[in-house]
Amino acid sequence: MFIPTRNALFFGAALFVCTAAAWFLPVALIGAAGVFLLFAVLALVDFYRLRGGKNNLTVQRRAPAIAPRGVDFSVELLIKNHAPRAVSLRLRDVPPALAAPPLIIRDLTIAAKSDARLTYTLKISRRGEYAFGATWWRERGFLFAAQWSTAAAAETTVKIYPEVIAAHDELAAARGAATAEKLRARDRGAGMEFLHLAPFRRGDALRHIDWRASARRQKLMARRHQIEQHREVLILLDSGRLMGLEIGGGSKLDYAVNSALMLGVVAGRRGDQCGLGVFADKVVAYLPPQSRGQPAWLAGQLCALKAEFRETDFRPIFATLQERQKKRALIVVLSDLADDLASANFRAALTILARRHLVIFAALRSPQLRQRLDAPAADWRTAAEQAVIYRLERDRAATLQTLSRGGVEVIDVVPTELTAPLLNRYLQVRESGRL
Repeated sequence: MFIPTRNALFFGAALFVCTAAAWFLPVALIGAAGVFLLFAVLALVDFYRLRGGKNNLTVQRRAPAIAPRGVDFSVELLIKNHAPRAVSLRLRDVPPALAAPPLIIRDLTIAAKSDARLTYTLKISRRGEYAFGATWWRERGFLFAAQWSTAAAAETTVKIYPEVIAAHDELAAARGAATAEKLRARDRGAGMEFLHLAPFRRGDALRHIDWRASARRQKLMARRHQIEQHREVLILLDSGRLMGLEIGGGSKLDYAVNSALMLGVVAGRRGDQCGLGVFADKVVAYLPPQSRGQPAWLAGQLCALKAEFRETDFRPIFATLQERQKKRALIVVLSDLADDLASANFRAALTILARRHLVIFAALRSPQLRQRLDAPAADWRTAAEQAVIYRLERDRAATLQTLSRGGVEVIDVVPTELTAPLLNRYLQVRESGRL
């Protein structure tokens, strides 16, 4: 596509002035003819110079297939000039939607028969799969500029994963040394699964002595145990309306996804099988516990998960669990409490589940409510809001207390602080042998 430049507009204005002047001074026609002839010559030069621009340049984009949410990642453009002359151009690359910055524009000069590399950084703050737009470049002549695009570069896609999976190898790098230290401390335990026989040592419990093996070998032998392997862990993730509340750098659902993936990492490293259930007013997804590569597998399932503007109904996922999860498992529910009626149904379902399975309910508090409650009441409207919030907080505390009495392990935290308590509770339950 050819676009007139400012010089072309000046030539057009000069031609118009000379033509208009010819009505009064016929000699001005000579000037108009000269301007037109010069314009035609320069236009032909630009045409022959710029017509091969699309074939003279090729652009390749290199971007990571997976990038972490809210973290800068690099994109590289490789521009090859096949023409026997240097090319000066303005390059425009179109990043995916929601990327920052939304547009990349650079001026480049590429020598004849050579290439250039352009590197820039992007950041996308929401999970999902995103596609890049086309790469455009504009080569400027004297009168016209030629603008071209390449479709090959537009085929690039990037999956934005939760940062805990995409940006770390070890647990300490993802959640800090303090969390990792807590996990290491929690991971010590005798366990109940038999490992092997070994000579009795000072400090071993007398109940671990195997008297038959000791009689055969004529020395005291003790049974060594390890923490049980291949337990089933099922993570149930609420994607309803309440989970879409924005808190700091993401929504409640974002923090819940991060914690769910970290739990999958820890469970996989300890030999447990991990499954996933996503629900709102219906079952969005259900994948039974399995042992193959939990981190990448779970991240792939949760990559594009978004909160839906629907009221959460736990009954469909509860019916699915009753039908499909026959073996005793650790069920981890990441959700929040809604109105009294929904909370009553939710409480009844969790209590029934706790009779067969070991249930951990992570209730994600909304910190905004506590902030509004602690703020001074400047007028009657604020006082009325605080009264409503106080009643909601009171009902919430009563519901959580009822769940705890019903055998459900309850974690009541703000979403930003969910990961460490959830992982520590999982390890504590695992060591206790209650599964």
